[in-house]
Amino acid sequence: MKLLERLRLRSLSLRLTVSALAWVAIVLVVAWFGLVALFRNHLEADLDARARFDLNRLIAALSVDDGGNLVVEGRVTGRIFAKPYSGRYWQVAFAEAGPDAAEELLPGQPVRSRSLWDQSLPLDLPPADEDGIARWRVEGPAGQSLLLLGRRVALPDVEEEVLAVIGVDRAAIPEAVDAFAWQLGTALIGLALGLAAAIGLQVWFGLAPLRRLRAALGRLRRGAAPRVEGRWPGEVAPLVDDLNAVLGHNEAVVGRARTQAGDLAHALKTPIAILANAATGLEARPGDGGAAELGALVEQQCLAMRRQIDRHLARARAAGSAERPGARADLGQVAAALVRTMGQLHARPGLQVDLQAPPGLWLFHGDAEDATETLGCVLDNACTWARGRVTVVLQVQAPGDGAAAAERPRLMVTVDDDGPGLSLEQRHAVLDRGVRLDESVPGSGLGLAIVRDLVGIYDGGLHLEDSPLGGLRVRLSLPGHAEPEAPAAQKVRGTAERAA
Repeated sequence: MKLLERLRLRSLSLRLTVSALAWVAIVLVVAWFGLVALFRNHLEADLDARARFDLNRLIAALSVDDGGNLVVEGRVTGRIFAKPYSGRYWQVAFAEAGPDAAEELLPGQPVRSRSLWDQSLPLDLPPADEDGIARWRVEGPAGQSLLLLGRRVALPDVEEEVLAVIGVDRAAIPEAVDAFAWQLGTALIGLALGLAAAIGLQVWFGLAPLRRLRAALGRLRRGAAPRVEGRWPGEVAPLVDDLNAVLGHNEAVVGRARTQAGDLAHALKTPIAILANAATGLEARPGDGGAAELGALVEQQCLAMRRQIDRHLARARAAGSAERPGARADLGQVAAALVRTMGQLHARPGLQVDLQAPPGLWLFHGDAEDATETLGCVLDNACTWARGRVTVVLQVQAPGDGAAAAERPRLMVTVDDDGPGLSLEQRHAVLDRGVRLDESVPGSGLGLAIVRDLVGIYDGGLHLEDSPLGGLRVRLSLPGHAEPEAPAAQKVRGTAERAA
């Protein structure tokens, strides 16, 4: 059942190969039986032809002497018929039918070949065939299986009929058939092996476009090509065209959705900014406690709306990119650019931001903007709270390191800082929407929450731990793979110091 299921569902090459080999095996087996049967019939026909030839020669050599006795002359009395039990025999005799149709031999009969020695052939002929010759099989001298051919002959000037019988040993036929069957079987096995190789080559050659299509899809998934490219056979080309059309339509739909989400966010931000400014004006009215209270409420709700807009805008953009085949970004370049940017943005005396990664391509299986926003939020948070050092390490996620590690290739991004760190309760709190542990620090409080949402959309992971530097360690598990160029590690350092 498992083999049948695999043949039906999993391997087209195996289905074609097995089905072709099955038909070849059936045809060759039928051919073996058929050819052996034809060869046996040929030998039987040849033996019958030689026996009829001997019978005709025997009849032609018959005569009657002056005493009325049968005489056989000529080549029919040659050496093969003179050697005892040679397998070639003849016998003739006068016979006359009695009232009960039984045949009675006349005195002094029969006349037989020397090869019969002291044996005799039966003369009770069965009914003759259309050619007037009777055929039957008996056990002859020395246990031989004989084919007998007999005929009734009327000689000139002789009243009685003459019975002429030729016997031929059939032992050579089974031996020849067995030898032919073995030789034919060996030849057919060799033919089967050759056909199997030809079938394998044909299947490999015939399915080569599908293997090229699989490689093209792999390049599409890795981001090496935006479309399935190349020249394809007529059977595959419509599929490739439809697939490229679906990819183009998907990109167009995602692009429109992201544009609409951005337009909606910008359209909402302007009224919210107006409401926030009005709320600030209400809070500034002296002596009007109700207006100040209303202004504070409006400002609080405006901030909440901004947070939701930012969060859902990021989710909408990431959701579209995560489902788009072929979306790829070099995480190494993104991280290097962010390290330089953060070094300038958070420039203060003693702050050092380092990136450690082996040289090569660190391909994130997603959109570059999502990679920038995800890693940027984590780096911004680390640089905000760090006392003097932030490190970013890129590495391939080891097998078994995370629940999804065995399903898809993963990249691990580790960000450490030497800041105050977070307790276990605080780590859970900062992942909630809009929670800020320090209101004196600028920001919306959505950074790590947005990172969690973005990483979740890509089926990744976000973990907060204690850092060896004394602060917080953020570990990101992202779908992707590395294509290293050399084993040596490279360190890209962005250091920014501002004079006191």
